Amino acid sequence: MSTDKFEFLSQQWFELLFKLFRDAVDDMDDASGIEWSACEVFTEVPSHLPQGRDGTLAWHYYLKDGQLDIHFGEAEEVDFRVIAPYEAVHKLSMEHFGDDPQVAEEKAMVIVAEYAQKGLLEVYGDRSKRPDSLPNVHDALAERTY
Repeated sequence: MSTDKFEFLSQQWFELLFKLFRDAVDDMDDASGIEWSACEVFTEVPSHLPQGRDGTLAWHYYLKDGQLDIHFGEAEEVDFRVIAPYEAVHKLSMEHFGDDPQVAEEKAMVIVAEYAQKGLLEVYGDRSKRPDSLPNVHDALAERTY
């Protein structure tokens, strides 16, 4: 496997994110009955990176019974949605949460809550309702992010 690193939110970074996510879902033992959706919206994205309207960049996914629908763009009808300025989450994109999925999810929830309390991001929905069996690709992506 390649060890190339990609700039956070670059086209290559998103290609890796989508591949890691698709592979993780494909590797799940049994995804029947699992339903979850999320959207991340990044604001104040540097001009050299891909952008949508108003300097934003977003991606979202829907997972239902092992079927993953993942795309660029904003989606409001999701279980969990976060809106954050690029600078607030760039460092977080390189953090490692650990191998234990439960511990990793707890760490992520603590950081999200801290950032929201500081006004660094807006959160909609309840991430604690994310199915435990849903793969977490954060650390694998963090290893390849700069």
